Amino acid sequence: MSACQAAFSVLLLLVACGRSSSSATPPGNNEDAPLVRTCEEVQMRCAQRKGCGSALHAYLYQCNEVIQAGASQCPVPCQRALAALTSTDEGRGLSDCECGENDVCRKSKLRVEVCREAVEKLTAPGARIPCSVAFWMCEAEPQCGTALAYYYRYCRGAFHGKRCTPRCNNSLAILNRQPRSDTLRSCYCDGSEEFPCQKIRDRTDQLCYGRQEPSTTPKPGSAGTAVRPAGWPQLTVALLLLVSLATR
Repeated sequence: MSACQAAFSVLLLLVACGRSSSSATPPGNNEDAPLVRTCEEVQMRCAQRKGCGSALHAYLYQCNEVIQAGASQCPVPCQRALAALTSTDEGRGLSDCECGENDVCRKSKLRVEVCREAVEKLTAPGARIPCSVAFWMCEAEPQCGTALAYYYRYCRGAFHGKRCTPRCNNSLAILNRQPRSDTLRSCYCDGSEEFPCQKIRDRTDQLCYGRQEPSTTPKPGSAGTAVRPAGWPQLTVALLLLVSLATR
């Protein structure tokens, strides 16, 4: 099952928090046979991981309406939270967890199907995605999230238009080595970010990469009005630092 398809088993987390009583399927005699875990176990493993735990919290917050009441369309914030959660190893493991006989779990799984097409587009190989989604995906992976935090810490001068210091250059190089940072380099600013996206991109390009012309990141497809997410309750310290410093 692909990472995209895994998004539609994520809703099992709602029943995993103490409500799912199904047990894991015994592995049998074949040591190579995959172990199917209960949704409760998978949820706990995700919650204990820094990146996956934050992505899980965002999913439960942003997709609550879809899971609880059902919806004819998947809200944009829910799409993005699902994309971030299923970009993690633990999040992908949610596709294999057992729902057992829990009716709430099965109903929730059907309801979240409305998000399938949108999430598959966001997570398709080579897809250009909004920088807010790319940021959440990087934050959900511990090494990428740590590299991103150092980039914000050591490049604050560049964000203010001063200079790109050796420390900033080094932190940027480390960030660029992270596999998850590919989406950060190719993403586009669409106005949905809770940080000055285009300003940071332009100043990093000019001061650290020596590009004289400001970068342009047109939104692919239609030029309709961007939808601003309803807010992510688990913003990291790195993002808060960026907002407080880069907007002065």
